[in-house]
Amino acid sequence: MIEKIINFLNSVPLEDVRTLQALLAPSVTDSIQVDPVTSEDFRSLLRATLDQSVTAATANSVQCTAALNILVYDYTYLVVNTGGANAAVAYLQASPDGATWETQSATKSISPGTVVSFVPDVIAKYSRLCYQSQLSGQSTTLTIYTQGRS
Repeated sequence: MIEKIINFLNSVPLEDVRTLQALLAPSVTDSIQVDPVTSEDFRSLLRATLDQSVTAATANSVQCTAALNILVYDYTYLVVNTGGANAAVAYLQASPDGATWETQSATKSISPGTVVSFVPDVIAKYSRLCYQSQLSGQSTTLTIYTQGRS
């Protein structure tokens, strides 16, 4: 991995490498030799993506995914009902501190075999998706994707 970083940085302007030196261990950056490239190449190194999924079973009570630190991302939750015959409901929540939550979307029904998206209305540090069975005693399985980019 370090070799790939060094090979990429060999074509980054020296002033950009100095910016990265504060983030990298000095032993990694001491021997880097650089040649100029476009600033777009450098920016692509700093871009990050968010791409994860979790499978969850619904229940009668509300459950929520783990809180995600999403402050640097433009992101979407995509929820697929992969269960057999039962529907679920879900809604998006946001938080400034991971403890105090505000509901950020309408509660949406997710029928079997369908996908529903949730996009935030606000910029907040943390996000989570809450879900439950639409009807008591009729659980289903959801695959919850969280995807985004900085």
